[in-house]
This record gives sequence, C-alpha cells and structure tokens, in this order.
Amino acid sequence: MWDWIDHRTKEVLVETERFCHGVPPSFRLRPKTVVSLIRLKRSPRKQAKNLPLALNGGHVLDGRPTNIEGGHVIGIAIGGVDEQENVVPMYGHVNRGTFATVENQIASAYLAGQSMGVSISLDYTTSPDGRIPNTISVTLMRDMTIDPNVLGRVTGTEISVNNISNAPQQAARIAIDPHVEDYLQRVQQHVDAGWVIEQSAPATRSWVAQNKLPPVSNRPYALLDWILFNDPGNAHLPMLTGIGTIEPGRPFTDRQRELIQLVNRYRQAGEKKGECWSDVAEDPSQCALIQVGTDTGIEVDHILPMRPVGSNAFSNAQITSAGYNRSKSNTT
Repeated sequence: MWDWIDHRTKEVLVETERFCHGVPPSFRLRPKTVVSLIRLKRSPRKQAKNLPLALNGGHVLDGRPTNIEGGHVIGIAIGGVDEQENVVPMYGHVNRGTFATVENQIASAYLAGQSMGVSISLDYTTSPDGRIPNTISVTLMRDMTIDPNVLGRVTGTEISVNNISNAPQQAARIAIDPHVEDYLQRVQQHVDAGWVIEQSAPATRSWVAQNKLPPVSNRPYALLDWILFNDPGNAHLPMLTGIGTIEPGRPFTDRQRELIQLVNRYRQAGEKKGECWSDVAEDPSQCALIQVGTDTGIEVDHILPMRPVGSNAFSNAQITSAGYNRSKSNTT
C-alpha cells in the first residue's frame, strides 16, 4: 500500500505492508519502501519524536527492544519528515554509525538542478523480530521523478546502492588475566577493611558534606583510588599513569574511563565476567553494554553530578547505560 507522508509537497512516498506480531497474533503495518526527492535542510539531524510505525501496536510486546532506537528512513537533513511511516526501529550503532555515514555521503553528493532523490528498501526476511528490518538498502538516483498519478512509480538514473545490515552488535569480551584478577581482589580487601580516599588525600575530607563524594557505601570503584594513592607503580594496571588532576567539577579522563571499564569487567561473576555490565540496580537495561552511543552503550557516570561540584575521583564513578544516565541527568 503506497501513500504520501509529506502531503504538503508530495515529495515523500512510503509503501507499507501488513505483518503479524505478538501472542495472540495481531496485524499491524511496517514500512517497506520509502522514496523522496532530496531537499537539503540546514537544520541538524533530529531525534525521532514519533514511535516507529511497526512498534505502534498497543501490545505488551511492543516495548522498544534492547539497544533499539527510532531512526528516520529518509533523514531530516535530506528532506525526510518526522512521521511514523518514516521512522523504523534501528540498532543505535547503525542509526548513528553506518546509516548516518551513508546519509552524509548522499548530502555531499547532492547536486542542485539534477532532481536527485533516494529510494530506500527495508527487508525483514531474516529478522528475528518482524518489527525490525534486517537490511536497509539505500539507492541514490539522479533525474528522479515520482509519478503523482501512479503511486510507487519512480524513474531516474541509479548512482549508488548501499546495503546496510541492521544487526545487533555484540559486547566485546576481554581475556581475564588471573594475576590482574588476584591483584584487584587483594586491593578490594583494603577498601573492605575501611580504607577511604580521605585517608590518603586530606583535601577530600570535606568533600562528602559538600556533595563532591558519595557516601562510603556507594563507591564501587574506590579500589582504583587506593591503587592511585598507594601503589601507582604497580605492574598490573600501567594505565594509572597520566590520570591527571583529581578535583571537584572535573570530567573523568579517557584513561580513567578505560580503567573503570576494565575493573568492571573483572569484577563480574560467572558467565558475565569479561563483559561490561551495568552495576546500577535500577538500570532498566540490565544487560551487557557495548561501546557505542546507544541506550545500552557504556557510560562512565559521576555518582554525584559533575555539575556543579561532583569530583572525578574514582570513588565517585559508576558504570551505567547511556539511557539510564540520560534519565538521571544532573540528579543523584
């Protein structure tokens, strides 16, 4: 079924198809092909405000799957509109990575006066979830025309085709070195015995009262502060060099983030060990995190917000998913 989704200009055309999803089964629509003439916009890429068409079934199973976000099939920057028919479930690393790269290439290739356009096909054949396309094929065309009288009839000269896989990305595992694991366990014993950063850095003794450090009971990476102040030259974590200044109102450095993620992977139990997991009980994801900018992407977060004064001491760090971190914003 074809229809215009930009009725003002009649330049964005979508073909939808019926599919069955849920138990008991219910029928709903999903976009199959979206066609548009390119109209470059100066406004930046915008986050989709509309729920993807295929997720709008009002069913208990219509919750957004893990690591999925709504992506515009025809990007806003090249003439798309924020309508449900132009929004599909995409994995975050695809929407913000591969697909965004192709969209930028299209914008760069655009030449005024050639009636350039795109035809994007969405395939669901091998998708384990019929709401999520497994492949997105993007065809760039020159001298493109959309027949206003015969919906779906498009002509033009094909310039390029990009077939983009919309597949989940696996969390990267690390090999567990028993020597490093033993060292971290021994360091943790010092923290469990009552060591706190205030003992080694007198300037931090007033930080708790000033909301620069969390309570002792909520310092999951305090063991890294112990190493920094008591064993900085250890052979197990050479990344401790170049940490920078520890003080209020500072972001964590890249070196600090690497260390926090490494320790997180070592401290997981059993089958989780070697992956990066959120250690926030209220985190709605509760799954392995991946290093991309998505809802379940790894973020090293200040427990007490950096703004206005939360410090970048390891004792003020936690790992969360990006989605959880955004939800808490500058609150504790």
